Amino acid sequence: MAPAAEGGTSGKARAGRGDHSSPKTARAAAGRSGPGSRSEPGSRSEPGSRSGPPPRRPGCEPAAAPHRPKPVARPVSTDDRPGPPAPSGSQEPLAPPGLPRAFDLAGLRRSLSGWYARARRDLPWRRTSDPWAIWVSEIMLQQTRVEAVLPRYEAFLRAFPDPAALARAPEETALALWSGLGYYSRARNLRRGAGIVGERYGGRFPADPVEAARLPGVGPYTAAAVLSIVYGQPLAVVDGNVARVLSRLFRLEPPHGTSPARLRALAQALLDPDRPGDHNQAMMELGALVCVPRTPRCGDCPVAESCLARRSGEAAEYPRRRPVPAPEESEPSLLLLRDDRGRLLLERGRWPLLPHLWLPPVRETAAAETGLPPRLRPVPGSLAELGGFSHAITRHRLRFRVHGGLLRPGPGSLPAGFLLLGVDALEGIGRSSILDKALRVEREAGRKRRAGF
Repeated sequence: MAPAAEGGTSGKARAGRGDHSSPKTARAAAGRSGPGSRSEPGSRSEPGSRSGPPPRRPGCEPAAAPHRPKPVARPVSTDDRPGPPAPSGSQEPLAPPGLPRAFDLAGLRRSLSGWYARARRDLPWRRTSDPWAIWVSEIMLQQTRVEAVLPRYEAFLRAFPDPAALARAPEETALALWSGLGYYSRARNLRRGAGIVGERYGGRFPADPVEAARLPGVGPYTAAAVLSIVYGQPLAVVDGNVARVLSRLFRLEPPHGTSPARLRALAQALLDPDRPGDHNQAMMELGALVCVPRTPRCGDCPVAESCLARRSGEAAEYPRRRPVPAPEESEPSLLLLRDDRGRLLLERGRWPLLPHLWLPPVRETAAAETGLPPRLRPVPGSLAELGGFSHAITRHRLRFRVHGGLLRPGPGSLPAGFLLLGVDALEGIGRSSILDKALRVEREAGRKRRAGF
């Protein structure tokens, strides 16, 4: 069975992402991402597409941004060094700084905009101009597939319709509604950021790029995405999808060609300053739907005529792959221990891979009971192996062995870090999909036992 990555991902890289959004992360995602995550095709479902400036809610108007004069066009070679001046009388169009000589920038923007208007996916964060809703979507889509985000996004906003609601909520409640998305530090950072926004910015996402990027879990990438989509600021986004598009469009070679500074410069040069939010979303959507990692659909690409990798027949060879460390494999044991009322024993803070979530006891040793307090160990002879399942967390490939057993009667008060919960109460805690998989193994083992297998 192929391992399922924690958080519903297949590998927004945006992986995850502190901020999935760092340029380093984007470069890594561009080379290895599979379909679905923000830095991978099928995910980075860019929030909030609109044609024209977005409507603003009362009280959400940002301070006017300072006027930024457009750069004077000049011929630039593909390695960013000035080329010779165009011959007198030449009609060769000149590209802005950062782009190759004679690049048809207006044509690319026009083709990309038209394609996006026709092909963009109808997603809930594209039907709003609410800064909070778009901020939440950007964080959820880091390293996580769109399909995994959709049901949780709307439930999360129903529970926390504004930053103040999340800031007031217990962390456990936020983690419970985040369950299944993985990378739980994102939920904790979002909650911290919501508190900061309430304390310092009147409950509004800050319109200043530097201040926005300082929010926990945000960083330059997410700040650029939110500010361009919500406030129309001319800030280019570079996530894993955009990095992949740029790598093919200009046949970028590492290390210089794919450096964060180079990718940012190219993205900024391509950006349509009149429609920055739509342009950013179109670039991300292009990487998610057409310019996918292994089998780019060049025949469907609106900017294929400008793509150097397509012209050379090497689109699938870009971005150039980097060596990936071998995954770490292990076979931990997971204990499903129930008391005489059917309640399940959970612990938190003892397994280093997911220290902030409630899980059945996980042990890396063959002796599954190692480390349990004496009064929480199973009744002798009750422990039995029920089956197993595969799971992945970042580079860790795990093959869990699930054991079921009975707790001794009347364990009394529980030590710190342990809980006894009934099945109905499990929905109210922050938990990993590991728990859900283990319970499925338990149910299947019970079905087979009743059937006489």
